[in-house]
Amino acid sequence: MLISNIKLIYIILFNIIIYICTASDVSTSEMSGLQWLYNSTNGTNWRWHQNIGIWNFTKPIENPCYLNWQGITCNSGCTSITPNSACYIQSIELKEYRLQGTLPTDIVLLSSLEFIDLQSNLIYGTIPTTTSLITSLTHLTLSNNRFKDTLPIVSPTLNHLDISLNFFTGNIPSNYLNGLLLTTLKIS
Repeated sequence: MLISNIKLIYIILFNIIIYICTASDVSTSEMSGLQWLYNSTNGTNWRWHQNIGIWNFTKPIENPCYLNWQGITCNSGCTSITPNSACYIQSIELKEYRLQGTLPTDIVLLSSLEFIDLQSNLIYGTIPTTTSLITSLTHLTLSNNRFKDTLPIVSPTLNHLDISLNFFTGNIPSNYLNGLLLTTLKIS
């Protein structure tokens, strides 16, 4: 009986090791995009809403989709139950996490993003033009931050844009009113 239990434990451990080695990770470019966001907004001082799911770039096999990193939602096909499925980050929602710094141009590395909500933080500077290159992006909320200068060029796929309560100057670009799929536009 003892030997069969030991065999069972070895089989279970072997399957766990095989699973870890074959599980599909988020691409290195997407992980790089997350790390740029974390570093450029002072990630070590973010206000985490729970003690679990804290972003960690120091471990070699971190997958934000399997480990349920706070503020990250991945595609529905990416689960720990279905290894080898494609994993990509679909949304980032870090509302009131005390992000402080600039939004990196490398956010474009998160090429499958559909939803970004970084409202009510301390992000300053300009909104990178590279956000317009994320062709899957439909929702962008950056309200109540400290962005400045002229209004950014945005992706033509956006249907929700909220950049209110910032410090923009100048005119509203004509493409905000013509040619975009916007159903919600908030600017103040």
